[in-house]
Amino acid sequence: HWWLNVLPMNVDAFRLSGFWHKPRNEKIVLGPVWDFDRSIGSYDNRDDNPEAWSGSSGTDFFTYGWFNRLFQDPNWEQAIVDRWVELRQGVFTTNHINGVLDEFTAEIEESALRNVAKWSAVPPNPNLDGEVDHMKDWLARRIAFVDSEFPPVPQYNQPGGSATPGFQVTLSAPSGQIYYTTDGSDPRAPGGAPSAS
Repeated sequence: HWWLNVLPMNVDAFRLSGFWHKPRNEKIVLGPVWDFDRSIGSYDNRDDNPEAWSGSSGTDFFTYGWFNRLFQDPNWEQAIVDRWVELRQGVFTTNHINGVLDEFTAEIEESALRNVAKWSAVPPNPNLDGEVDHMKDWLARRIAFVDSEFPPVPQYNQPGGSATPGFQVTLSAPSGQIYYTTDGSDPRAPGGAPSAS
């Protein structure tokens, strides 16, 4: 939920168009995700800069509602980073996002002509192709910005699978120290310090 709103810089997320619900006998849940008319560099200048956490008018996802408290917890902060890294391996790749936009474009292409004819004064892109190109460019810049804000994920000399006896595993990163465990446990202790193991 967090990244589906922060990636497109949905300025109404978590406050004006943020809803919570509690399923019977379960914990409180944030959602549904909706209301993206003021996002991805729309006519609202609060979502104008994909290369910043906050838009020109001070959108601050880190202080809305409960998030002010959540971002005081280093475990929450790390969970947000971990989730970004996970999403970037699949649904948040630029190719996947552009593919989804292309599918949606094909679905509404015919009706978009009628929409532009009726609402010809809608800025900033007067046709569907211009709007889609704008969204693709804005999202690519946004993804690159978010990627640049986090340390790069260490790389292995083999992506996984079986290894022959005696194979030497190496990890590398452009900067910083790499912490790891061999028992599958988190190399971070609660609070973010390195685990004793």
